[in-house]
Amino acid sequence: MKIFKNNPKEFQQIENIPDGIVAYLINDPDEKLPLASIYAKMEKGTVISSPLVSSFEIIIVKTGQLEVTSSEGVKILEAGSIAYFPSTGKDDDKVIYKALKDSETISFEAEI
Repeated sequence: MKIFKNNPKEFQQIENIPDGIVAYLINDPDEKLPLASIYAKMEKGTVISSPLVSSFEIIIVKTGQLEVTSSEGVKILEAGSIAYFPSTGKDDDKVIYKALKDSETISFEAEI
């Protein structure tokens, strides 16, 4: 598994392990980084931790291709809570948002 850490403008590989990709996404409000374009590069099973929501682990379970066209708010009540967000509106194509610790209501924005 390749593990990356933001630098903060670019990803810097810090470790290699044999399965998928784990990356820390950067919070870049000034340049409005299109998060979905980064997700689209990831493969099925990819785990993404984002400083945008430090308490979240995002796992792409069906596909690495997201087609998110609007924002989605997910309220997590306790650690371990899971919310399903359909990336294309199809039931068989979902992204799982899993809370690693308590969190407030968070809005996720993505654009292709």
